[in-house]
Amino acid sequence: MSIYGTGLGQVNFPPSDGSPASSNPLSRTQLAVTARLGLDGFGQTLLGPQGPLYSGLAPGLIGVGQFVFQIPYDAPEGCAVPLRLQGTFVESQPVTMSIRWGGGPCVDAALARLIHSGPGKPDRPASAASEILHLSSTLARTRSAL
Repeated sequence: MSIYGTGLGQVNFPPSDGSPASSNPLSRTQLAVTARLGLDGFGQTLLGPQGPLYSGLAPGLIGVGQFVFQIPYDAPEGCAVPLRLQGTFVESQPVTMSIRWGGGPCVDAALARLIHSGPGKPDRPASAASEILHLSSTLARTRSAL
């Protein structure tokens, strides 16, 4: 997955002002960058625990940062999974992305377990349905607290 943005900080081999970033050598970020998927406090998944596959200026573009991560298999599924980039001193505002293993239309995680339930599969429809109700009531309590 490639994420593009600005404000990534200092890079090695910076291009001159107004010039596109080079592909050789790459202009990599000098400070560590990580990314997190999911809601705060709800089993977040760290993308690239050892860091991104690439973090630096996007080659051929002017002033645009590029972060390349691999989405792990334990990433949460859903229609609007929050994603945040985190540097050494600052964290981005969350953006949302859709994650659905196996393709197809977007389905929120608890509903996906309902759909994928069936003979010979570990999830049971009753437990997934009760999880949907639990998630709905938790969301309602959170909204009323705000």
